[in-house]
Amino acid sequence: MAHSNRRADVTCGPTPTSVHPARRQVLGRALAFGTLALPALALAACGGEAPPQGPVFTQPRFPPTNPVWLHAKVLEVQDNYLPPLKAPNIEAELPVSLGDTALLWARVRLRASGRGGNTARVTVTRAAVTETPLPRTGGVGGLFTRDQVARFDTDLIGELTITDHTGERIGYAQSRVTRGLSIAEGTTANERMTVLNALVNDTATAWGRAMEAKIHSDLNRFVAYPPDN
Repeated sequence: MAHSNRRADVTCGPTPTSVHPARRQVLGRALAFGTLALPALALAACGGEAPPQGPVFTQPRFPPTNPVWLHAKVLEVQDNYLPPLKAPNIEAELPVSLGDTALLWARVRLRASGRGGNTARVTVTRAAVTETPLPRTGGVGGLFTRDQVARFDTDLIGELTITDHTGERIGYAQSRVTRGLSIAEGTTANERMTVLNALVNDTATAWGRAMEAKIHSDLNRFVAYPPDN
């Protein structure tokens, strides 16, 4: 999913999912008149079957147990990466962006102690996903060769900044992870999306592990004990 503007949110609690009033009105009318079910009814009436569903784009299940507690009043997360909407970048094709997956790690694995006046902020500065066509085998040999036809590459950079009550930066850590793989000719659209899903998740998971290690090495003095319940 491409991002056309900057997003920031504060992990003070669950964010409710909202529906724009105009969309809610349209959906309400559609449900009232049964228009959302018409394609399925038409297929049933003709004795046909519903078309196969595409792959479900999943996200990693980061372990919520034993999170990293930080000496901070609040934890903020934001994605500052603005992908170019042109080749070789393909972020716009992804139902869930690489940046969002990285920030999911931050929401699950990091906690603010709620004490003091510091602010902890996780910022994604780059979350690129690109596709590069690969050369095919020519001549007669190409008839008997199943070439790798495209290569996907990811590049994820994120940072954790600690600022005091005046806004001055007093702590900083950064992590960068790159990954890449290729697909063979004959790969279906669903298989292609499954490969991209796995690549995005692998990149974000590796980045999270690297960032957690950087926190303990570069920001260890800001690592806190869990607050008493």
